[in-house]
Amino acid sequence: MIRKSLFVLFIFSGILFAQSIDETLQQIDALKKEIVQNEKLVEEKIADLKRTNPLFAEQDMFESDAEYLGRMSRAMPQLDREQTPGVQTRDREKVLISY
Repeated sequence: MIRKSLFVLFIFSGILFAQSIDETLQQIDALKKEIVQNEKLVEEKIADLKRTNPLFAEQDMFESDAEYLGRMSRAMPQLDREQTPGVQTRDREKVLISY
């Protein structure tokens, strides 16, 4: 009788564990889709910045490397803010904010 009870207990715990893994895999897939969508949004924002903001323009042939790097270093804080919506910086590490 005890063997049967233990066997049934192991079967049920295995089923519960399998459901938990399945739920986790579904959450991972949903997060992957969200990441892909966010990456596309960031790329669109960067392309828009390059079109509309002179700080983000490509280096032209009359601009020295030093001037271009100086301009890019002034633009990087704004670019970092654009790339990290919904993310806060804490001790130079990016942490996802849950809403």
